[in-house]
Amino acid sequence: MWTRPPSRRPPATGLRDKTLGKHVVAAVGDLGGDGPVWTHDDDQFLPASITKLLTSTAALAALGPEAGFTTRVVAGASPREVVLVGGGDPYLSSKPLTPEEATTTYPERADIVTLARATADALTVRKRIRVVYDDSLFSGPTNNPKWRADYVPDDIVTPITALWVDRGASPTGYGKSDDPSLTAAEAFASALRKQGVKVVGEPTRGVATPAAAELASVRGAPVSRVVERLLDVSDNETAEVPAHHVGPAVSGDGSFAGGAAGVLSTLQSLGVETGSDAVHDGSGLSRFNRLSPATMLQVLRVAARRPARAAHLDHRSAGGRLHGFTGQPVRRSGRGRARRRTRQDGHAFRRQLARGTRDGAGRHADGVRARRGQDRQGAARSTSRSRSTISPRTSPPAVAAPARFAAMTGLVDWDFAVNLGSKVAGDGPEVTSADAAAAVAELRAGADRSTGLVREFTGLVAAEHTAPVPVVDRRGWVQANADGFAKIIEPMVAKLSAKKGTPSGLSLAIGSRVTGAEVGLLLGFLGTKVLGQFDPFHDPSGRLLLVAPNIVHVERELGADPSDFRLWVCLHEETHRVQFTAVPWMRDHLFSEMMALTDSVEPTRLAEDAVRRVSEAVRSGGGSLMDMMSTPEQREILDRITGVMSLLEGHADVVMDGVGPTVIPSVDKIRKSFNERRKGIGTLDRILRRLLGLDAKMAQYRDGAKFVNHVVDKVGMEQFNAVWAGPENLPSKSEIGDPDARITRVL
Repeated sequence: MWTRPPSRRPPATGLRDKTLGKHVVAAVGDLGGDGPVWTHDDDQFLPASITKLLTSTAALAALGPEAGFTTRVVAGASPREVVLVGGGDPYLSSKPLTPEEATTTYPERADIVTLARATADALTVRKRIRVVYDDSLFSGPTNNPKWRADYVPDDIVTPITALWVDRGASPTGYGKSDDPSLTAAEAFASALRKQGVKVVGEPTRGVATPAAAELASVRGAPVSRVVERLLDVSDNETAEVPAHHVGPAVSGDGSFAGGAAGVLSTLQSLGVETGSDAVHDGSGLSRFNRLSPATMLQVLRVAARRPARAAHLDHRSAGGRLHGFTGQPVRRSGRGRARRRTRQDGHAFRRQLARGTRDGAGRHADGVRARRGQDRQGAARSTSRSRSTISPRTSPPAVAAPARFAAMTGLVDWDFAVNLGSKVAGDGPEVTSADAAAAVAELRAGADRSTGLVREFTGLVAAEHTAPVPVVDRRGWVQANADGFAKIIEPMVAKLSAKKGTPSGLSLAIGSRVTGAEVGLLLGFLGTKVLGQFDPFHDPSGRLLLVAPNIVHVERELGADPSDFRLWVCLHEETHRVQFTAVPWMRDHLFSEMMALTDSVEPTRLAEDAVRRVSEAVRSGGGSLMDMMSTPEQREILDRITGVMSLLEGHADVVMDGVGPTVIPSVDKIRKSFNERRKGIGTLDRILRRLLGLDAKMAQYRDGAKFVNHVVDKVGMEQFNAVWAGPENLPSKSEIGDPDARITRVL
């Protein structure tokens, strides 16, 4: 950060750092001035989430800070028809906030249930009502032609419409709705039925008559608060809504193209010279957007000169940081940066688990103060970010003190991996602080209770409290597993270093970022799936991680009784703890097998034809990347590991189902629903599961449980426990499929 006037200490030296990439542009100027006082290659760049600053500035100017978005219900073509008219409210909710939620949610929400209640009161006829929905305020495609083709189909972003609830989320609680307008209309029809209105048929799309009588309406948060929120969390979907509103306000065109043109036109009317800048959306997801640093300086000056608007763009356009594809902001730590409001989007677990904040890398639009007290504003962008850092924070004892093998080898940027993985994983479901505290307490109690239940059912004796049981959020799980990955892959990194020597500084910087990104994306995806995990390699005796947000998400998705589901998950994971602590040789045996696999890896071959291998794996419909890349020697080791893992996972499933009926009333319903969920949801999810080998893990649950049940049915639990006597008694992969062969060999 530059703290001197440009004539005394220009920042050009730092901008020449090779780790920033080849394309670095920057401009610095006085907020009250007319032009930049210093530039560095005033060339256009890909703005990503910085685009939201343009969208927000234009929305405040074209619509006004106090303008609101109203969702209405008007009379239809007949007395038995009502029309739900979308007003482009980005935060319209499917249900009212509870009093406690209302104190922690920002901005305020209008909701469909309140609208349905008012509609029911206004109806003179309550029988055989048909619902029509009108989302014609926004025109054109709901999927931006300038976005990547997979953004909407793969649930990366919601189709943009003038009528949605819960920001276009699927009512299943997983992913995005394919038709947010229809989903909102269905929620409205359901709410009407609960008010005693007999709604017939499914909602149909239509257009309201301009002079139709209004029956009811709800008004959402004003533009000023919408802008504040979308900048605060860099909300991609929400950013597209104000842009679509600017289009009709300026030119009457409520499409992506109309909104983008309206944003540029509004900025030009404010004195911003946009030149040849190109904008194709409101969020910055388009890879075809191009801006110059000079444009950004002008936008920030416009905000500074207009106090009514600047109040909503203050630190977000100055000190706020908007990052990368997801555009999530990263806050500096410190008392001075404390938020004025407590937000509830998954943060309740973080607060409950006493986790702090992170500081990431990449300075895009940082406000600075010169030594003489003069306000200066800088706009800078590079093709690569500087090294990320993690600020000091408090963590559960078992998650603190991470292993930093990157400091020794430098070949994997673990901090970057954790930062990226945490962003990809997100925060999880919305919960209140009270619900988060209750879930955490119940999970801890469930883990304690499960020890005795597992011991009684299996006959395996493990001392209580020999391994810690931290309840973590998704970020905590990502951090814990990054530490574990670092420990496991250290031998392979050392092997690569011995063969090729220490990389150059530039190669090290780039390579560590690439591998860090790969690990981060993997951890981010898995961080949304894992409910619990026993880590046997965490010193000194392992640890059991329970991922509270994911457990709450799945119990809601399945419609399961929370207490029953939490205990059910605890039984499975506690069984793993008992397996490793009651059978002390298991940890060293499994670790030695994994090290043998690692030692067999030829690092140079991992990078050969990587794109072709991934493409083949996707097209073939079978096999994981590990299967495709393994040699005969590695396959032999993998078969042994598969046998052990199938035994451990199948045994845990058998314990869950064996103990469950005595202590979990709804265990049968949970098992049936959970088995369906294990199949994966959606094309992208299934592909990722196959590539990452998660399909194989599902087979381990199934085949392992069949093996355990067969052996126990034939010889009883006591003789089955001979499997734990030593490595020689463990079943091979083939014996998992032929349990009688294993009985003949061992018993």
